[in-house]
Amino acid sequence: MKALFLYNPEAGRGNFAKHFPKIKNELASSFGEMLFLTLENKEKAKDVYQNIVPKYDALILIGGDGTLHFGINELMKLKKKPILGYIHSGTLGDGGKIFGVNRNLTRSIQILKKGKTRRIDIGKANDSYFLYCLCNGCYSDLSYSVKSKKKRSLYHFSYYFSSIKEMFRKVSYAYEMEENGKRITRISPFALILNGKRMGGFQLNKEGKDDDGKMESYFPKPSFLNGILRFLPIKEERPISLKEATIIPSNSLPWCLDGEEGEKGEIKISVISDEISIFCR
Repeated sequence: MKALFLYNPEAGRGNFAKHFPKIKNELASSFGEMLFLTLENKEKAKDVYQNIVPKYDALILIGGDGTLHFGINELMKLKKKPILGYIHSGTLGDGGKIFGVNRNLTRSIQILKKGKTRRIDIGKANDSYFLYCLCNGCYSDLSYSVKSKKKRSLYHFSYYFSSIKEMFRKVSYAYEMEENGKRITRISPFALILNGKRMGGFQLNKEGKDDDGKMESYFPKPSFLNGILRFLPIKEERPISLKEATIIPSNSLPWCLDGEEGEKGEIKISVISDEISIFCR
């Protein structure tokens, strides 16, 4: 099996390349051919996905949630999609939990060695794709508004510190959702579409699955700390399962996809199954 490793040096503290010799040595018996490339910018990355990725059986991404998000969007453009693997070198790593990956490099290598794979669902939001979450409203801009320097020094605490001011800034928006021919309007500090269990470093839905052909939508009621307490610890918030829906927010804020800034306004959501296979625990 031929494996292509794509490394994002902007993820985490930017010094993960020192681990490449260990990765190559540990996986030499699992992959007959390995190529490691560093992606300095999106232009180079897009060229690599278009012209080099289709030649490989496995694609291993090394980076953070942004690396995964970009990779998923580029893979969805390809007819032939390699098996996707992941080595975490970023900050929060919510997307990595779908692979069974955390900060432990040895664990990531063992998952790739084992070679177990499975199919996962991917969310589509208008013309973009997301792996684990889509959100709008309060808290939704934290992941891309926190400066890289702060992320590299404080890791996940940089997000938590930045969220404090959001907690005490009382807000609410109207979200009009059409699903299965039914139209409902919810007043909420934020809207969240979750594929799986986790977001923001927390497990929000322990029963959540990322391979059941549906996703869970949350519109928490306006409350103290802008609805966040409705998830923790007693989890008062109950989701609405969906396969396809259109949501129109009353605000002009960007949607956030896997921690990356997206478009504003009306968004059409759908679940795509059986197109992406991953190496998993």
